[in-house]
Order: sequence, then structure tokens, then C-alpha cells
Amino acid sequence: MRGERVKRIGKAVCYKDKFSIEKVPVDLDTIVIGSGIGGLASAALLSKAGHKVLVLEQHEKAGGCTHTFTYQKCKFDTGIHYVGSNYNRKTLMGLLCEEPINFAPMGDGKNMIYD
Repeated sequence: MRGERVKRIGKAVCYKDKFSIEKVPVDLDTIVIGSGIGGLASAALLSKAGHKVLVLEQHEKAGGCTHTFTYQKCKFDTGIHYVGSNYNRKTLMGLLCEEPINFAPMGDGKNMIYD
């Protein structure tokens, strides 16, 4: 029996559950340890290539430095806030995401960063 269903991300269904070896499918191709940016990106690419992937995370929330937390009624995010080089980012994000992500450009036209 699985734990509480948390959400659906593309083809993946996320469950909030304690680890038990009995719950691990025997026909997995890959197990990814950690659901930070690198783990989720790797799992997404492997899944798109047809692999059956299991992502394991010890924290109660998936995402590593991509999730948020609340402290004294204020919400904080722990991830990156600004990135440069729009071209390379669009290429990588195109491999990982089913729908494009729109970043807000900031700058004077020559020196650009994206939020």
C-alpha cells in the first residue's frame, strides 16, 4: 500500500511515504538518490529516454534548493534567483520540460540577467 498521493508531475506520480524495500519495483532501470536540481534533471532525461526511474529523497519535500520554506509568516526560496546566458539555458530547459518556461529579462539590453 502506498502513502498519501502528493501530486502528479507529467507522467510521474509523487507519494509522501516512508522508504521500504518491499515498495521498490523490481523492474527499475535506474535509481536516483536525491531530488535536487541534478537528481530531478537526470531522472527527467532518463525517463524521457524510456527508462523506468525511481527518485529517492530523505527530505519531506522534493527539490533540494528549489523548494521554499516559511519562517515567521515570511516565505523564502532557497534556490538561484538570477541566471545569465539565455541561449544555453533555453537549450537545456527544452530537454527537461514539456512546456517552455518563460524567464523575465532584466538589464539594459547589453548586460542581461534573467529571473
